[in-house]
Amino acid sequence: MKKIGLKKKGYPYTFARVSVMKSKLLQKSEYQKLLRMRIESITQYLQDSSYKSAIDRLALQYSGIDLVEQSLNLDLVLTFQKLRRISEPEVRTLIDAYAMRWDMYNIKTIIRGIFSGSDRVYIRSLLVPVGLLDITKLEALLKAASVEEVLKSAKIFKLESLKQAIQSFKESGKLIEIENRLDQIYFENGLNVALAIGDEGRLFAKFLLTEIDIINIRNLMRMKREGFSRADTEKHLIFSGRVLNRQRLVKLAKAESFAALMNELKKTDYAKAVETGGESLIDAELELDKYLIKRSFLYTHQHPMSVMSILTYMMNKIIEVKNLKTLSRAKQLGIEDKYIEEKLIVM
Repeated sequence: MKKIGLKKKGYPYTFARVSVMKSKLLQKSEYQKLLRMRIESITQYLQDSSYKSAIDRLALQYSGIDLVEQSLNLDLVLTFQKLRRISEPEVRTLIDAYAMRWDMYNIKTIIRGIFSGSDRVYIRSLLVPVGLLDITKLEALLKAASVEEVLKSAKIFKLESLKQAIQSFKESGKLIEIENRLDQIYFENGLNVALAIGDEGRLFAKFLLTEIDIINIRNLMRMKREGFSRADTEKHLIFSGRVLNRQRLVKLAKAESFAALMNELKKTDYAKAVETGGESLIDAELELDKYLIKRSFLYTHQHPMSVMSILTYMMNKIIEVKNLKTLSRAKQLGIEDKYIEEKLIVM
C-alpha cells in the first residue's frame, strides 16, 4: 500500500468542525430525561436536537419506534457524509477505513437475510449505508440469489480472501466462518491503512489492536459457554491484538471451562472489565465496550490534535445511536427504567 502520511501540523479546520459536532452529543443528564419519557416524547425530544433533519425527512414514511430507529440510522449516515466533506483526503482515508466496519455489518446482514429466506424489504430496513457501499450498491446486493453471489458482487475485497470460508460454509451450512473472515478482512485493511498513514497511524493501529482483543474475548466467552472445542474456538479468533498475542490466545482457547477462562482473563489488562461484567455475557460485553472507549479517550487526551480525536468522535456517535435504539426499543417493550439504564454506555 502506498504511504499516505498525515501532516505533522494537523488539520485545524477539520478538528474545529469535529469539536462542534462533538459538543452536540447527548450528555448524561439528557439520558436521565429520556428514561422518563414515552416513545412519542423521545421522538419529539430528538426532533428538537441534532436529529431533527433525519426525523423530518422520514416523518411521513415511518412512525413510533420505526421512525426513531430509521432516523437514527439516517443521522449516522449523514454524520459520516459530513465528516468526509469537512476532512482532507488523508483523513478521509482513515474515516473510510473505520467506516468499513459498516460495510461488513451490511454484508453480514444481507447474507443472513438471504440465507434465512427473509423478506428483502425487511432486510433493507436493517441496513446502515455508512461505509463505501452506499444504498444503491446495497440494494443491488439485495437482488443476489445466493450468499456467494453477494460476496462476489460486493467488490470491496478480493473474493479469493474468502475462498476457504465459502468452502466451509458450503460444507457446514453455517455462516460463522464467512462472518468471522469478514471481520478479519476489516481489521487487516484498517491496519494496512494505519501503516500507510505514518506516525499517527500508530494510534489508529493501537485502537484497532485493542478492539481485536475485545472481539476475541467476547468470542472466547461465548464459545466457552457453548462448549466449543479448542480447535473450533481457535478458528474463530483473530490473531492477534494489542495484549493478547497468539500464544496467550491459544492458552485461553485451551481453558477447560468458562470459569477457567474467566480466571485466565483476570490475569490480563482486561481483568477489571471482565470482573465487573461477572457471569453475564451482556454485562461483560458492555464493560469491554467501556474499556475501549476509555482507551480512545486516553489516546485523544495524550494526542489532542491527532486523528484519534476524530476516531473517538465517530465511536461515540455510534455508541450514542446504539444507546438511543436500546432505550427506545426497551421503552416500547415496557422494560423498567433501572434495567435500561444499566444497559446504556454513558461515559
